[in-house]
Order: sequence, then structure tokens, then C-alpha cells
Amino acid sequence: FRCYGETPTDLVNAARMEFAARQLADTTRPIMDIALDCGLNNLSHFYALFRKRYGLSPRRYRLRAHPTVRA
Repeated sequence: FRCYGETPTDLVNAARMEFAARQLADTTRPIMDIALDCGLNNLSHFYALFRKRYGLSPRRYRLRAHPTVRA
């Protein structure tokens, strides 16, 4: 994995956050449910990982995807 410059954990978390981003953009499911589906039961950790990858909180990401949805 060193040739990719990422650890296995980094790769798994990237996949989790891509899944979360799709769910946030395509559904109105609660953010906590999406975090749980990603295998993360600590909402603070989920927010930190998401913000690190996308530069926005999950709520703000959803609001950009769905400006008329109240998240």
C-alpha cells in the first residue's frame, strides 16, 4: 500500500466518505443513519472524516446538493 501513498484505513475511509457523499446528495436520509451505514457509530468522527475529504460538513454538503431540503 505504500506505493499508493495511503494506508488500508485511508482507502476504506475514502470509500466510506464517497458512499456518504452519494447518500447525502441523492437521499434525504438522516445523517446519523448514513454514518451508521458507513460503519461509523461515532458521529463526531464521521463529521471529521467527511470534512477532511470534502471541506464541508455533511449537512452543508447536502444543502449544496439540495438547496430546498432542510437538513
